[in-house]
Amino acid sequence: MYTGVQLRATADGYYQSTVRFTPGGTVTLSQSRINGSTSNQKKLNRDVVIARDVAPGDTVTLETSASGSDSVELRSRAWTGETAPKDWSVATTDDSGDRLDEPGSVGLWAYLSSGSPAGSVTQARFDDLTVRSSDEAAANEAPDAEPTPGASGAQADDEQQDTEPGADTAADTDGTTGGGEQDDTGSNDADTDAGEASEPSGQGTGGAGGASAGGAAGENAGSLPVGEAYYKAPADAVWVKAGASGGDGSSARPFGRISDAVSHASAGGTVVVRAGSYHESVEIPASKKKLTLQSAPGEKVWLDGSTTLDNWTASGSRWVSTGWDHSFDNSPTFAKGAADNDNEHTGFLEKDYPLAAHPEQVWIGSTSLRQVGSLDAVTEGTFFADAAGKRLVIGSDPSGATVRASDRQKALSIKGAGSTVRGIGVTRYANSVWQMGAVTVEADDISLENVLISDNATIGLYAWGDNASVRSVTSTRNGMMGMGANGAHDLSVVESSFTGNNTERFTRKPVSGGLKVTRTTGVTLDGNDLSDNITNGLWLDESVHQATVTANRVVDNGSTGVILEISQDITVAGNVITGSGRYGLWVGSTGDVDIWNNSIGGNTLAAVQFTDDARTNTQAKADKIGQKASEVPWVLQDITVKNNVVSGAGGSCLLCVDDLTKKRTASQMSFAIDSNVYHRFDTDAPSSSVRWAQGSKKPQTFATIQQFSSATGNDRKSFLAEGPAVLSTDATLASAGATAASKVTPSKLDPSVASLLDVPAGTQHSGAW
Repeated sequence: MYTGVQLRATADGYYQSTVRFTPGGTVTLSQSRINGSTSNQKKLNRDVVIARDVAPGDTVTLETSASGSDSVELRSRAWTGETAPKDWSVATTDDSGDRLDEPGSVGLWAYLSSGSPAGSVTQARFDDLTVRSSDEAAANEAPDAEPTPGASGAQADDEQQDTEPGADTAADTDGTTGGGEQDDTGSNDADTDAGEASEPSGQGTGGAGGASAGGAAGENAGSLPVGEAYYKAPADAVWVKAGASGGDGSSARPFGRISDAVSHASAGGTVVVRAGSYHESVEIPASKKKLTLQSAPGEKVWLDGSTTLDNWTASGSRWVSTGWDHSFDNSPTFAKGAADNDNEHTGFLEKDYPLAAHPEQVWIGSTSLRQVGSLDAVTEGTFFADAAGKRLVIGSDPSGATVRASDRQKALSIKGAGSTVRGIGVTRYANSVWQMGAVTVEADDISLENVLISDNATIGLYAWGDNASVRSVTSTRNGMMGMGANGAHDLSVVESSFTGNNTERFTRKPVSGGLKVTRTTGVTLDGNDLSDNITNGLWLDESVHQATVTANRVVDNGSTGVILEISQDITVAGNVITGSGRYGLWVGSTGDVDIWNNSIGGNTLAAVQFTDDARTNTQAKADKIGQKASEVPWVLQDITVKNNVVSGAGGSCLLCVDDLTKKRTASQMSFAIDSNVYHRFDTDAPSSSVRWAQGSKKPQTFATIQQFSSATGNDRKSFLAEGPAVLSTDATLASAGATAASKVTPSKLDPSVASLLDVPAGTQHSGAW
């Protein structure tokens, strides 16, 4: 929910201080300038966190002022409690040509986002409104307004569903994969390290607010840094403190292990964990429905799958640690014990990285070592796990440094329906590929918030329970993938970060990179950061149905930025997709796709590629996930592409449509393309603006957008710019882009798309915000 106070409001616009209440209870403050209408607004600063864990009925006080004409000084602060902060929370000097330098009226504003949980807010009250001219106002006066969030709805107590992902694994020519059998070999009988282990280097930076109009895509993505989440501990909580013994779960006599606290807690209860490193594998069982597992307010809590090794002996140019009695399954696929697929499209392992599926991991300090397959191959920066000799051998001198090695496979298995996990870190687990994730969501109605998952051997997080909510989660530097989901219907992933994954360099297909979702109906992906992954950024594959992909940052991935494959009914809007090693946006055999207001540029191959092939869905396949094959036919059809900025220099076209079956033309696929800004750096990079499938004939190519428009009727209100870049390094419009955009008449946003982007219906804008 958003509330705000507007200053200097005239027909020409107004300044607005916006207070945002997230479903998790975080309150943020920002300032913006609206010139004329909300379709022309400028966010003047990033969201600043004011408070966390705000409950229904709490009061937030807002004070804001605007002064000056040659330059306008905007000052705003918001707070909970009785005492105002000494300093302004946000302060901005607006000396732009669009500044609002005339006096005007004061307004109040409130908005409930369409992404809010149903029934989550019943009312917002403004009280004690005081307005003064700037020469009367004092720095610590009473508030201008006090927005109050309404009551939250209760969560239904649904029965737990199947606790395993789909047992079968499908594969197709572009690497479609489903889930695999889950099995947890990690035990809960490990020692608990008292105190803190060496601090994992992965830290989240987000968690403050959402991506909205006027803010950059994905700018608030990710978990808060471990130790900065504040969740109130209920009076009847079960407490945990690392290293404690003989406790009863009270705050005075806590348990020493999280697993013991979970066993002791009742369904619907809360386990509160004090600061420390917990070297264990935790399961929230099916019997513990609606259990909450959270950090103590402001305390650093880590589940750490590694142990410290200090028994190193020099052996020539290597160092040896004996007594290493851990052997992990290195099956490379989702089927335990199976060899890798021998098809180039379905194989998991790259020939240059044959040990990618080996879960062993070693660090010296914060630097990870690379695993090699023999003692002779050990050199500086590498290690060898000698299972037969029960030893680890490293090629770097460990003197004076802390050496850690992963000896636990699973961190957290969540099987209790309706449970919540928040405010913790998970790191350095040696999970095998077939175990799916270091953290697994195995029941319905699970919520994760402000959880940081880093440096695990394969997948960081995997979900197959329905109605999972992943909000303000970071999953980074995992060996294979940040997150995966299969059959996880009504999945919501919001303001989360999946970056720097596939460090072990699995193949780009069948599965690796930032986030992949398969066989799922109802997917919301909003305000996330899916960047800097070794392979793909985001992949929706094999019968993903009814999905929205909005306001995400998908930047500098090694393979394709966004893939939509053999799926149906997907909206892609307001995203930044740049710097991909292959395609920017690739749509394959997927129908009913709306592509609005994205900024796509700097990709190695085509900026936007559409491909149809011979694959077709069958009812036998659809029955496995409760769908109708007629609703998800795996056919490229009914595509809308409007208001995008599409820039490129690689590949053979900016926008390409191909039919590998040679049976249909692009016109028969029903494209509606218009109001786009196209750009290339010169006339032969790429030489064609558009490639257009012609069935059995050779595809038609168009050098310019004007030629394409004349021939097909598409892109009549679009413009092709050639020369200087239209997108700046942060994907906003550069000077040349603004010039090009001024020559385009943007299409009015359809209400359904506008609501996803939190802008008014009918808004006209080019590219992402």
